[in-house]
Amino acid sequence: MEIFVTQFQNFFLVLARVSGIFVMAPFFGSLNIPPRIKAGLSLFISLSIFGVVNKYIHVVPNDL
Repeated sequence: MEIFVTQFQNFFLVLARVSGIFVMAPFFGSLNIPPRIKAGLSLFISLSIFGVVNKYIHVVPNDL
């Protein structure tokens, strides 16, 4: 169970980084692309990247 929680946290770290790129990038950040498309693309790219970068992500600390 603890492994699942750690991988879940790591996936959300990747998703937050990719979503930030989609919000701030000039092409993807424009209002011409619907938010549902941006969310779907960021989720798809996060899923595809997560398998590669998961072994490089260190343990997420539980405190500040």
